[in-house]
Amino acid sequence: MQNAVAELTDTDFNNLATYFATQTPVKPQVNPLKTPEQLVEKCDRCHAAPEENQELVVPRIEFHHVRHA
Repeated sequence: MQNAVAELTDTDFNNLATYFATQTPVKPQVNPLKTPEQLVEKCDRCHAAPEENQELVVPRIEFHHVRHA
């Protein structure tokens, strides 16, 4: 995340904090449980192998401990 926020100013951070602090929580789905494959699919959109994700600059997570990912 450091690369993603490196150029943000204090004002940017304050604006982000204000935005997220004023969001209304979404009620959970009736059956929120998903399979691991469904959950990983969302992660792979940004954290896929570099050759699959050249336009985004985000770290790969394949070597992270499962608790962190």
